[in-house]
Amino acid sequence: MRSNPCHLTGLGLLWILCLALPTRVTADLLVVSNATPGSNVFTDSSGANHPVTAVGMVDHTTGVDFPTGSGSSSIGFYNSGSDYLTVPDSNDWSFGTSNFTIDLWMRLPNATAHTLQMAQGTDLNNRWYVNVYGQSPMFMMFSGGTNPVQLSTTTDLLSNTWYHYAVVRSGDTFTHYLNGTSQGSVTWAGSMPDFGGPLSIGTDTLLGGSTHFVGNLDQIRITGGTALWTADFVPPVGLVPEPTSLALLAGALAVLADRRRCRGRR
Repeated sequence: MRSNPCHLTGLGLLWILCLALPTRVTADLLVVSNATPGSNVFTDSSGANHPVTAVGMVDHTTGVDFPTGSGSSSIGFYNSGSDYLTVPDSNDWSFGTSNFTIDLWMRLPNATAHTLQMAQGTDLNNRWYVNVYGQSPMFMMFSGGTNPVQLSTTTDLLSNTWYHYAVVRSGDTFTHYLNGTSQGSVTWAGSMPDFGGPLSIGTDTLLGGSTHFVGNLDQIRITGGTALWTADFVPPVGLVPEPTSLALLAGALAVLADRRRCRGRR
């Protein structure tokens, strides 16, 4: 039986409105280009407020715009191994055996170059990184000198083209996606060590910048505890309300309209 909106209490209406608020995935780190072009000041937009420090010439640039729908600038990395972003180590990316998602958008002027997009580790035997090698994106994780998680693809990237890349752990399965399409999976039930070094974006500081990134990045995100995707998906170009929230919002607005009509009949 359909409930009478005229009898809905104020508390009930407040509950519906709270449910209807746009939902956003709660990331542990989110670095986007949303500042004045030319600025080298970067912030963590996730709400965790991790300090993000620009080293060298990395900045917000309008020279290469991010894909339509998410802004008019991107994060530019230039021609020096000293251009990168660094974030102090945090328990937010001490994943252990938990689910997690690492994703970003990237554009390389030379897709054949060997470049590091993100890296974090204690030493060369204990670390993880996202890079492009032989024109293909990949994810590697080393623990105690062994390499139990190695995700690689034969898909060649094109120069001067934007791509979304994601690495997802769901249970014991590690999968990586390029533009929302699975590039393969590996299974490993182990626990990722709590690497103690800083997170670097645009290089691997453990390598001394020898494989620095040149190009543009944006929407750099780490989400601990959540496997955002477990099947092929449409890559996000911004944080938008979930469809269920939009439906709830529409329902809440309809309830408000009904209540106004109820008041009009009194």
